[in-house]
Amino acid sequence: MKLLKCEQEVHISFCADDTTATLYTSYPAWIRKMDKLVEKNPQSFQCIAQTAAGKTYAMPRNFVSIRTKERTVLDGILNGVATAQSPQIKISL
Repeated sequence: MKLLKCEQEVHISFCADDTTATLYTSYPAWIRKMDKLVEKNPQSFQCIAQTAAGKTYAMPRNFVSIRTKERTVLDGILNGVATAQSPQIKISL
């Protein structure tokens, strides 16, 4: 099902006392990204539901983080962080 750009969305949710986060998306780029994570890390990422419009995924809650600025590859190298290997979902504000 093809959606208008304004209908393509991503929702991430979790409860304070839960260790699992859920991510629903109808945005094709995010579906591809999450499907790759499921394929590469099935122990951490699972596709738990699928509709004609989108998919819902489950992952460890500690994989969700929020940053105050965009991180560059150079920042990761200088800080000794392997950014290419990290499966975490990053949200920049």
